[in-house]
Amino acid sequence: MRIVAGMNRLVSVALITAFTASISGQTKPNWQSQREACITALSSFAVDPSVTKPPQFPDDLEEVRIEFSASGCLGTCPSFELHIEKNRASWDGHSFVRKKGKAEKQISTHEFSEIVHAWLDAKMYAMRDDYCEPPCPDGTTVVITDVQDTSITLKTPSYSKQVFECFTTNDGKPENPKPPEGYFHLSHRLMQFAKSNHWM
Repeated sequence: MRIVAGMNRLVSVALITAFTASISGQTKPNWQSQREACITALSSFAVDPSVTKPPQFPDDLEEVRIEFSASGCLGTCPSFELHIEKNRASWDGHSFVRKKGKAEKQISTHEFSEIVHAWLDAKMYAMRDDYCEPPCPDGTTVVITDVQDTSITLKTPSYSKQVFECFTTNDGKPENPKPPEGYFHLSHRLMQFAKSNHWM
């Protein structure tokens, strides 16, 4: 769960939906259709990746860092932080992981280079910063609680990009915006890296 104003968000989606619809004066079908249209519109890149220039990194990848974190939830969601940089990976496991606490491992420059290129291939630089609570075109916000959120961040001395997601469905329908598939391909790769080291 994400923290808002120092408090855990423990409000159900159903209650938020009912409350929002009642104060807006909209009927439920009309409100629901607008909400679905908002989710569809925001389940996309922030900018067109075909015309957006990716960031440039030094050839030796010095001072480039990728961070992957996941929050807990009311169930058994793994909670952890994974940091990867040239020649080094560090881990801090919180709950529902194989390795709780801190761990480190040396990695090859080639392995790190492949992860950085996977970030570029996913076109993370063109994604929205926040898929959990982005504002809809009409100014309203879709709020989802009690679910795991994850984020992938890439940092250099001159560039930083963080993408949050907490995608979930209800009866097969999305409850909030979904990042492009590249996000999930990259997060899966990072989870496999953690599993290969017996951290997850």
